[in-house]
Amino acid sequence: MNGQKHYWVGLKGGLIDAKHYRKMGDAIWLFAWIVWRQTAVKDGEGIVNHGHAVTLERISQDTNGLPVRSIRRWMARLKREGYIRTEYHGLHGTTFWILKRKTRRDRGPKSRARL
Repeated sequence: MNGQKHYWVGLKGGLIDAKHYRKMGDAIWLFAWIVWRQTAVKDGEGIVNHGHAVTLERISQDTNGLPVRSIRRWMARLKREGYIRTEYHGLHGTTFWILKRKTRRDRGPKSRARL
């Protein structure tokens, strides 16, 4: 997973909103990683990493060194605020699902202001 310098994440503009800032704070960085690793949608939830567990150390590596302690704190915040759900698998890591998931059809409003 590491080594990719440029990639499309697919975050929607609605996420850039004071409401989400108040709910997420710095956890936006973990949420961006989770959205980047979303591989499918099933039963209305985004499936992350094909449903395979991932360790917090691996997330730290993928993000070029975000502290595991911060990732753990952000994960708890995203769960508490209803953005994700998780399942812990011991040494194998954690499985993530996105409750407010993206789909390929989520393209935002049809009329957009041009910059």
